[in-house]
Amino acid sequence: MDYATFKGLQALLFFGSAMGFCIWQLAAIRRLRQAPSPSAQDASQQRTTARTSEQGE
Repeated sequence: MDYATFKGLQALLFFGSAMGFCIWQLAAIRRLRQAPSPSAQDASQQRTTARTSEQGE
């Protein structure tokens, strides 16, 4: 393997790993934004509890 091929593969590995890391982080952010937040779940549960207690009375 000559020097130019080695340096080309080294650059490809470096920039490829950086690109892979960025894609992984973007996927993680997308997953977090799509998941309902705990505070939204608590508010939804409180509304459901309030409705059932009103209907029970």
